[in-house]
Amino acid sequence: MMIYIPSGANYDKTGRSGMLSVRHVSYTSVQSGWIHRDRFLTAKEMIFVTGGSVHLTVNRQCFDIRENEYLLMPEYCSISAARKSRTPCSFYSVAFDGSLDLLEERMLIKAHLGGNILFVYELLKKMNMLYDPKRPENVESDAIFMTLLYELRAMEQETAENGELNMQRVLDYIHENINLPLEIDDLCRQFNYSRDYLSKLFRKHYDISIKRYINQVKISTAKQLLSTSRMSVEQVGNAVGFDNVQLFYKFFRYHENMTPSTYRKLHK
Repeated sequence: MMIYIPSGANYDKTGRSGMLSVRHVSYTSVQSGWIHRDRFLTAKEMIFVTGGSVHLTVNRQCFDIRENEYLLMPEYCSISAARKSRTPCSFYSVAFDGSLDLLEERMLIKAHLGGNILFVYELLKKMNMLYDPKRPENVESDAIFMTLLYELRAMEQETAENGELNMQRVLDYIHENINLPLEIDDLCRQFNYSRDYLSKLFRKHYDISIKRYINQVKISTAKQLLSTSRMSVEQVGNAVGFDNVQLFYKFFRYHENMTPSTYRKLHK
């Protein structure tokens, strides 16, 4: 696939359904333990993650943006770090002004791309290479960014039409965040699917409800920690998402017909 990038003299921003002006492009690659700095957006921004995960809180809403996922944010947002990265991560950040028809009602929506995304990577690299902060206008970067947005939208629509959702990503998210009080709604926000659709898809793949699967993972993890570690019962409860030890006792007894302490005595 080829892109024609007109020169600055011939590039006309009128005659389009909207306009875009790239204000800043950057590529960041950091080690684990990195934390996003607090800032306030004066322009729209897209973050596209190429490796690892980026954890952001945008206007008090938390987002875990993983590899080959992107987030579009409107101007005048407050951004902070949801938590530190656990692994190395890399991402592109594009700040821009203006709007296009395809951006309407899409701000603060995270999307995941499947299939062959090499073309998207090439667009990101090319845009980052051509952008010059010393120039008042970067028409080449504007043109590439517009192409990129339309390509992302087309790939997202194709994924939605094909009904593709890698369920392994859902399982990975559950296991990686088992220390949190996970609910179905958390998964729906993470993967941008309705509660009903995600529940049906999960049961179709695994013949079990999401809630029951989460509980099974929590119980399995708790039993392993009780029998193999020196963690206190309260610490074990915290490790599987309970900040109240009494609630953990109630949860464990409901599923195992014994208390965590009794289970530890029998399996130490």
